[in-house]
Parts: sequence; structure tokens; C-alpha cells
Amino acid sequence: MTDEISYYKHGLIGKGATADVYQGFFEIPSRKAAVKICTKKDINQDKNKEIDILRKMDDPNVVRYYITKDMGVSTYIVMELANDTLEKIIKKSESVKALPLKKWATDVTKGLLALHTKKIVHRDLKPSNILIFAGNVAKLADFGISRELESYTRGMETDIARGTPIWMPPEAIKSHWIHQSVSAFTII
Repeated sequence: MTDEISYYKHGLIGKGATADVYQGFFEIPSRKAAVKICTKKDINQDKNKEIDILRKMDDPNVVRYYITKDMGVSTYIVMELANDTLEKIIKKSESVKALPLKKWATDVTKGLLALHTKKIVHRDLKPSNILIFAGNVAKLADFGISRELESYTRGMETDIARGTPIWMPPEAIKSHWIHQSVSAFTII
């Protein structure tokens, strides 16, 4: 693909609404990478904010960002490659031992602290966005709907619920259902 980025066409590891993620490498074959491929028409304000957030973060519990490249009709966002997601581990195992779960919860909390220190709110925290790396290290990923706060005291509006409903915080769920009810009411 380029001197810096390579990915395996049969190495699809995830599909999202606006991107597919492939296993590959960055610069050298031993630096395994997740290569997120988006069409340029899908690179919108949200995707640019995700890239900005990734560039700002340098924390052992937040996925490491390598580079973004525009090539042809696609944009390639390259990050470090995890061994698995928490979601896949839970689905594969009948019971996950308590010790790794406690460590992963601690890692996720540290990652959230790093984000919050930079006034960033994740807004889509769920098992599929928690990546597990070698050494049982958990890291936060997928900042597509994350937002930066203007101040700690002002907070942010939750009138537009975004994310996965089952994983939304109570205030977003309330907003989501009110919005759904209003939409249903106006249709009638």
C-alpha cells in the first residue's frame, strides 16, 4: 500500500458504520497495526474529531495512534493492534476469571482519567470498545462520538443521545426515549 502502511485484505477484524478495520502493520512488519479504512465521503466532523482526540492522547490505557493517510478515495487511520476486545473474550468464555476483570476495570478507569484530564468524554464506553493487549492490558478505543468539554463546570448537553442504547448513561437514555416518544407522537 505505502512504505508506512500495509494491511491484509483477508484480515478484516471489524466493521463499523463508516469504516472497516483490518489487521496490518505500520512501517515495519513487527509493528502490528489496526488499519481503519474510511471512504473520504465518510470523513466527517465526527471522524476528524476522533483523529484529533487520538493525536492528543499518550496514555498506556488509551489505544496508541500512529498516523492518518489520505490516498485516493480512502482515508487510512492507523493504530496499535490489540489481541482481542473485552466483548469477544466474554462471548468466548463461559466465565472470565475475576482477576483479569479487576485489572481491566482498573486499566479502563485509568484510561478514562487520562481522557477526563484532557476534558474529553468518551460517550460510547462498552465491551467492544475496550481492547485487550499483551500482558492483559486494557485500553480504551473508538472515539468516534467522543467530545471535548469547554469547561469542567459547564458540562455538555445530552439532548441528542448517541451511542449504543444498552450502554448509554441514564441521562442519555432518558433523552433517547423522550426523543423517540416525541418522534412517535409527531408521526401520529
